[in-house]
Formats: sequence, C-alpha cells, structure tokens
Amino acid sequence: MVADTLVLLAWLVALFFGVTTLLHLGQRRFGPERIRTWMGGPPLVAALKGIAVGFLTPF
Repeated sequence: MVADTLVLLAWLVALFFGVTTLLHLGQRRFGPERIRTWMGGPPLVAALKGIAVGFLTPF
C-alpha cells in the first residue's frame, strides 16, 4: 500500500513539473502581452477561452 502511494506521488510530481515547464516555455515563447491579447475579445468568447485554459492547466 505504501509502495503504491509512493508510485502515485512520483507520477503526480512528474506531471506537475511537466505541465509547469510547458506553461513556462509557452509564456517565454509568446510573452504575457500576446497571451493577454489572445485571451481578450467579446465577453462570451473570452470566458470560453478562460474555461478552456483552466481546464487544460488546472495547476
């Protein structure tokens, strides 16, 4: 039981670091202003974009 918990913890930590690294690389590549511009738009479209990003990156 403890071994299973440690394996799950290792997978979750690896997933966390992987997603965090991809997000950081995306921010460096596109820059905050370009991301902010893309996230804008009409209120409904901006909300849907925010939901999509939040769904893909729950961290």
